[in-house]
Amino acid sequence: MRLTAQRILVDHLRDDRLADQHSTLPAAPAFWEGMHLDLTGATLIDFNLTDGHVADALFDGATFTEDARLGEAVVVDPVAAHVWPDGWRLETTPEGIGRLIREEADRDPAQDA
Repeated sequence: MRLTAQRILVDHLRDDRLADQHSTLPAAPAFWEGMHLDLTGATLIDFNLTDGHVADALFDGATFTEDARLGEAVVVDPVAAHVWPDGWRLETTPEGIGRLIREEADRDPAQDA
């Protein structure tokens, strides 16, 4: 049941329009535009929000098992209070939207020796 709910949620958060079509074409009826995503305390299994679009998102205390794929997720309101999963951060684009990107792990200087 949990995986089905995740899949339904993510399907509704994907906007199939190309970036340059957002202002000229209407979104598909299945797309939940402007969604405020609050997954506080959720347990997410192999969560894939790649190319998803949300107004803001909270993952405070969420548990991610297996992979968390958030690459190219778009956040419409990057200045809102967000809580991202460990290892991810928001990068604001010149257009004023945010994209989630994976942080690079700190390198151990001893490995370079």
